[in-house]
Amino acid sequence: MKRCTFFLGLWLVCGFHSTGYAAKKPDKSAPTGVTIVAKAESVVSGSLIHVGDIATIQGGSPTLQQAIAAVVVGVAPLPGLSRSIMAGDILVHLREAQLASPSIHIKAPTMILVRRAANNVAANQIVQVALAAAQKAVQGIAGAVIVPDPVEGNMVLPTGQLQIVAGQVGGDPGLGTLFVPVNLYVDDKLVQATTVTFHVHRRLQALVANRTLEPRDILQPDDVSLVTVDLPPGFNDPITDAKEAIGKRATRRILAGAPIPASALEVPPVVQAGNIITVLYVVGQARITAYGTAQQSARIGDTIHVYITSTHKIIDAVVLDAHTAEVMNN
Repeated sequence: MKRCTFFLGLWLVCGFHSTGYAAKKPDKSAPTGVTIVAKAESVVSGSLIHVGDIATIQGGSPTLQQAIAAVVVGVAPLPGLSRSIMAGDILVHLREAQLASPSIHIKAPTMILVRRAANNVAANQIVQVALAAAQKAVQGIAGAVIVPDPVEGNMVLPTGQLQIVAGQVGGDPGLGTLFVPVNLYVDDKLVQATTVTFHVHRRLQALVANRTLEPRDILQPDDVSLVTVDLPPGFNDPITDAKEAIGKRATRRILAGAPIPASALEVPPVVQAGNIITVLYVVGQARITAYGTAQQSARIGDTIHVYITSTHKIIDAVVLDAHTAEVMNN
């Protein structure tokens, strides 16, 4: 009887402590596992979509988490656009990477929306860069105003360090048009290029015709006015002082209201071909004069041929005024 009681007590003590120890010991057979929790919407910056871009990874070793995060599940859309990925795509690509296992669990909506981040470049930013280059091209041109053609919409570029650089300005401001190429770089790589067109206007005070001037018309004060006007493209020699035009004659037709270019006026000849003039020849203190016939029209200072009536010879003489020419003594 005593022996039975002893063994019963020993069993109770050992059994109680064994049971207590087993309750505190971790269950090695319980799965540790990895859970991939995908978001309904994600934003990526690169050209590929990785698991780590669209999901958080819980559980497992850091090495395993990094390997899962690096798995590519698709190609990213163009900057600023979006696309959808099926939840099943994650499992397919995990299998391709030989990372799928029963201990990896995926929690994801049926469709995952992925948007590509972008640099949104406003049209005004591009125009301002081009404008700075165009303004340098018209420096020194009085009254020059440059107006850009409209640039439609914004440019959508990849994310990164953005640089907008104007190239060599083309065109001729005198003809009214300039072309400015603009290059856009992201992280020092050329990703887009465009051209901004500028129209050059010149607005200044210039001489205009009050009436239609015909060729050979001699300009009188009432024929012209100084007004502020937009000069047409290619108009390079405006007259800004009426004194430069009065008394000159038109070499071509100039419409009323049109600006008068200096190249369209000339000093009228004071001697007409066929006029009888006095020819002066000075030798020392002696002054010899003769009458002759001008062989051509000429202005003061011009050298013309003169037919001397008394000697029947043609000589060269410089026009002094409307009635006199002088033979230069060489």
